[in-house]
Amino acid sequence: MNRKRKKLTLKTVIIVIGAVIMSVILLLVTRNINNNSNTITRAEAAKMIAGACVSDEKTLTEGTNWYDKYVTYVNEVGYMHINEPKNNVTYGDIKIFLDALGKSFEDVGLEEKKDSFQIKKNDFVNLYIDVIGLLDKEGTVKTIDAGIIGTPSNISEASEWQAYTTEGIYNFEGLVLDNAIDKTATLIVKGNSILCVQKVSEDDVTYKNVWVESGSKSTLKVYAYGAYREFKVSELSEDIQGVLADINISNKKVTGVDIKTDTIKGKVLSVTNDFVEIDGYGKVPLEKDYKIYNTYNGFAIKTYTDIVVGYSLQDFIVADGEICGAIISKPLNADNIRVLIKTNGSSSLFHNNVQISSDNNFTLYFATSEEKHNAGEVITIDKNSPYLVEGRVKAIADTEGLIKINSINRSQGTPSYEGSIEIALNDEGLTITNEVLIEKYLKRVVPSEMPVNYGVEALKVQAICARSYAYKQLTNSNYSRYGAHVDDSTQYQVYNNVNESAGSNEAIASTDGEVITYNNEVVQAYYYSTSCGYTTDVSLWGSNPADYPYFTAHSVNQDNNVLDLTNEDTFTAFIKNTSSKDFDKDFSLYRWKCDATINQLSDNLNSKIGERYKAYPDRIQKLNANGTYESKSISTVGKIKSITVDKRVAGGAITCLIVKGSEATVKIDGENNIRYLLGIDKQTFTTTTGGLTTMSSLPSTFCIFEPTYAGNELTGFTIAGGGYGHGIGMSQNAVYAMTNRSWTYNDIIQYFYNGTTISKVY
Repeated sequence: MNRKRKKLTLKTVIIVIGAVIMSVILLLVTRNINNNSNTITRAEAAKMIAGACVSDEKTLTEGTNWYDKYVTYVNEVGYMHINEPKNNVTYGDIKIFLDALGKSFEDVGLEEKKDSFQIKKNDFVNLYIDVIGLLDKEGTVKTIDAGIIGTPSNISEASEWQAYTTEGIYNFEGLVLDNAIDKTATLIVKGNSILCVQKVSEDDVTYKNVWVESGSKSTLKVYAYGAYREFKVSELSEDIQGVLADINISNKKVTGVDIKTDTIKGKVLSVTNDFVEIDGYGKVPLEKDYKIYNTYNGFAIKTYTDIVVGYSLQDFIVADGEICGAIISKPLNADNIRVLIKTNGSSSLFHNNVQISSDNNFTLYFATSEEKHNAGEVITIDKNSPYLVEGRVKAIADTEGLIKINSINRSQGTPSYEGSIEIALNDEGLTITNEVLIEKYLKRVVPSEMPVNYGVEALKVQAICARSYAYKQLTNSNYSRYGAHVDDSTQYQVYNNVNESAGSNEAIASTDGEVITYNNEVVQAYYYSTSCGYTTDVSLWGSNPADYPYFTAHSVNQDNNVLDLTNEDTFTAFIKNTSSKDFDKDFSLYRWKCDATINQLSDNLNSKIGERYKAYPDRIQKLNANGTYESKSISTVGKIKSITVDKRVAGGAITCLIVKGSEATVKIDGENNIRYLLGIDKQTFTTTTGGLTTMSSLPSTFCIFEPTYAGNELTGFTIAGGGYGHGIGMSQNAVYAMTNRSWTYNDIIQYFYNGTTISKVY
């Protein structure tokens, strides 16, 4: 009996010990599983590192697996030595990584452990954030909190690895994100790529200002942040359709639908990313999460840059004194254009004071007041004027009279304007905007842009190009913050520099409403003064020529042949010769030349380069000791030692120039920068016709720089070139020559704008 109890007791002890051992094993396994869920794979780490280092992931070498390109990069650079990408990152990997960066564990506040130990994901992310400045030279990696709207798992229009979020559409290649749908996640991103899902932090999310397509009973169909979603909801109190709303979600269930229906409308006077100025309401601030939807002719999400000033095309939805959304519900039917009037010499948009008058009686409109004035009375307005109590005053003359701006001068003298004149107070000074019918605008553009003695047929070409250009500028947001579409200078189209004429008015009237179109879209019809015998395409400005097939590089003559003028020797031979066939051959700036000393060129460039760098820091780059160029502040290159063409585009125009000086070497990108920085104030040019002309910028970048010497000493450069202007689209002087050879305006437009048609917009 006692012996039997002993055996039982021993058996019990063995069972208990076995149970304890199994519990310990289970605990260790569970802990290991938990540790693995908080680790990071080498593939994921490689994506984070490579993604931060490269400016464009397209430059990485693709492989069979999604992670191959990232692993190849970090292995080649030496940030890690990865053989098993799917295995977790260890402290041995971290040691290699820190050594490559010239850092230690102590430097980054991380405790060093055995090489085989796996690092926790949070520790790796914190390390990554600590050293990001060494990887991301451009400073473009950032951390964001975003609601995850969907992935290909729940959004049919999403492409592979594409995530729709409240902060935009991102690529999440190789990462897990489906578990974060309808939650808020903290993401590390660069550009449109998610490098890391740092954490899924909340079960609550609000989708702000989404478009409710329909809502009835238990179903809600919405368009949210670029994606269509359908939600199951508790029974709605009423059916809803075509409204803005906030959708509140908790634990992946819709808990609230806040509908917004208060609207305002009126002519838009100015637009920024902070406010919209609406006639009758003043400047109304934009809510942080505002949305703009286009609901006519289909459906699309838009931005504030799509709000057209000078028109009332949308209803603005407001809440708590802010614009939370806008619905663009009708198309643009163009009739008027808003033109910024610059100071004398077109030197600035901003005036210190403005003087206006009229030969007719006129009225000033400001705040909620109207004030009548007699013909001939001069009104002076400065920044302290009581007329600007709400920031804007408008002047309109009686009986379709003109408003005269006495404080500026043009070639014609003191200019007068049809339509209305608005004076607005801005931080930089006063702006003057002339709102006028497009056809009346053209009456002051066409004779300002083309000599009226070129004849009606040539002026028809100019009228159609100018109308097309103006029409496209209506939706250009460059001047939206000042409430305008264009200004009156050569930066857009010269306006009201000379008086209208009978010939140009006839050309405008006979082409009323005609524009240049390509695939039923109006073309922004670029033009310029004189060709060198060859045109260029939009690669001159860094755009893809395939996107603008109507702008092609070709000879400007009857043959319309094609040459490869990107080659330096070929272009040099071309520009040193002339062709009797070229339409522009008899015009002075068809060919031009100037001689400049080293001191002239050096002093001129050094006096301008500092300010130019501030304006275009990405276009003025300085040579480093390692042979790379970098955007760096610069005030001088010293004495110029050489000028080298780095790049010519189709047609031979220079887009990149390298200037080596005694103190620095710079790379100058962009046609306008080259013309400005290499032009010398009041420089004399010898022209085709043997005459002399004075200019302060190079007439074009269709040119060569030939060094001149005294013995072995560099003394200067002969700059020889051709053409006046950018060289894209139509040459105005060529048009004159073509009409003299009986070309019609339709033939000429087809010649310069390949594959287009002439259509009517009104």
